[in-house]
Amino acid sequence: MNDHLDIKGASGATYRFMRFKEGRPLSPAGGNFLFGRYTGSRFELLYAGEVQNLLKDARSKWQEAVERYQASTLFTRLNISERVRQVEHDDIVKAHEPPMNEDPEAPAHTAANLTTLVVADAPRVPLLARREGAEATAPRPELVSVRRAG
Repeated sequence: MNDHLDIKGASGATYRFMRFKEGRPLSPAGGNFLFGRYTGSRFELLYAGEVQNLLKDARSKWQEAVERYQASTLFTRLNISERVRQVEHDDIVKAHEPPMNEDPEAPAHTAANLTTLVVADAPRVPLLARREGAEATAPRPELVSVRRAG
C-alpha cells in the first residue's frame, strides 16, 4: 500500500492525497480527505469530504465508514483555500460517486440550487438559480468567476 494516492476528477485533473498513518496527528489546516478500502491492490473510494480543520473534522464520519462500508484507509490533502477545496471535492465526487456521498443522510456541503458569483472588489453575492442552464444576473464587467456555493 502506497503512502500517497493520485485520484482523477471528472475534469481530468489529478489530485495527490497522503495516507494518514496511525500515531501521527492530522493537521489543523483545511483540506480534503478520502475514506476508502483496498481490495487487493485496488482502492475503492467510499467518501470524499472537505473541511476547514482536518484535525477536528476529518474523522467525523469515520466510524460510520468502518461499520457500514469496512473503510480501512484515510487519505488527506492539505488545501487552505476553501474555494479550491470545494472545487476539488466536487470534481472527485462527480467522477467517482462515492457511496457515502450519495447517502441522503450524509450532509452535503453544497446547496443544489445556489450559485455564487465572485465579483472583483465586492463580497460574494449568492443568487438563486436553476441547477443547470439558468442565467444568473450580475454586473458583467466585474464578474471574475461563477461557482457553486458551499
